Amino acid sequence: MRGSIVYPSPDVALDWLAFKVSLLWKLLHGQPLPRIIRGHLQHRNMDRQLISAEELDSPLRQHGVADPREVVLCKQEGDGHISVLQEEPKEDV
Repeated sequence: MRGSIVYPSPDVALDWLAFKVSLLWKLLHGQPLPRIIRGHLQHRNMDRQLISAEELDSPLRQHGVADPREVVLCKQEGDGHISVLQEEPKEDV
């Protein structure tokens, strides 16, 4: 294969360009959408993502959360993964 030229696939080229241009990255990968903020379910966002409160219970349990009121922030990232930030346990003084 002497003299061959290798071209990147359009996906690789577009991801590289999106990495360099943040607005393009946001358009391609989306913004994280909060599902819980300070213990309150964000029903409008959950409706947009077609998810019920019962369906949210499973990812919360996987993160060790028994009650959504313990969550400071829960959001679905652009890649589909769920991020959960819990309150720090209060220390008895």
